[in-house]
Amino acid sequence: MKEFVQGELGAFLLGHTAPDVQVISGQKRSATHFFSVPIPDDALVPWDKIFLDYPSLEPVADMEAGKAVFIAGYLCHLMADWIWVSEIFEPKFGPKQEWASFSERLYWHNILRAYLDVETFSDLPVDIILEIEFVDARDWLPFISDQDLENWWSFLRKQLEPGKHVKTVEIFAARQGMDVLEFQKMLDSEDKMEENIFHHISRSNLDNYANNLVEKNIKLISSYLGPRIAPQSTKDIRRAATSDKVDRSSL
Repeated sequence: MKEFVQGELGAFLLGHTAPDVQVISGQKRSATHFFSVPIPDDALVPWDKIFLDYPSLEPVADMEAGKAVFIAGYLCHLMADWIWVSEIFEPKFGPKQEWASFSERLYWHNILRAYLDVETFSDLPVDIILEIEFVDARDWLPFISDQDLENWWSFLRKQLEPGKHVKTVEIFAARQGMDVLEFQKMLDSEDKMEENIFHHISRSNLDNYANNLVEKNIKLISSYLGPRIAPQSTKDIRRAATSDKVDRSSL
C-alpha cells in the first residue's frame, strides 16, 4: 500500500489540498467538504457522503492509479477537517463556549489555524513542487471544474516554488479585515498566543489530534485503495474507517 501511494505521491498531495479549492472557485465550503459547520448531530461523515453524492468515485479495481490516490488524499483532508471541527473548533471555540465573544473566538481560531499552517509549511521538503509538477487531474472530480482545479494548482505552485512564502497569513488576515503585518505580529507573540489560545487548548490537545488523525488517515487510505490493489483484503478496515464517527457529545 505504501509503495502504491508513493508511486503517485504528487496525485495524493494535490488531492489532499483540493477540498480548499473554494478559495479559487467561489463554491460553498460544504460543496467541496461535504459537511456544514456546526455539524448536525445526524450528519454523515464526509468521507461517506462524498460517495453517496458521487457514486462514480467509489473505489474500483480498474480505476486509474493516479486518480485513486488523488481521491484517497481528498478523503484524508475531509477526515482531517471533520475531526478538527468536532474535537477542536466546536468544543474550544464554537458558539456554545463562553470565553470571550464568538467573534473574538473566531479571530483566535483563525490565528491558531494560520500558526499551524505556517509551522507545517516550514517542514515541507524544498522539492515538494517536483512531486505534483506533472499531475494531470482532468476529469477526476465531477463537482470541481478542471479549470478551477488547474487554477488551484497554479495558486499552490506560487507558494511551493523555492524562495516563495506561504500565503496563509495574507488569506487569514484578509478574512479578519486586518493588516497583514498586524496579523503576523499576533502570530509572533508567544505571550498573546499563550494567553488567548493555548490557555484554552493545550499543545498536547493539538498533538493528540495530529497523532489520532495520522492513525485514522492510514486506515482510511487502506480501506479506499484496498479494492484498487487487493479487492478482498481490506473489507473490515474500510467498514471500520468509513463508519467511524467522532463522539462529539463527550467533548
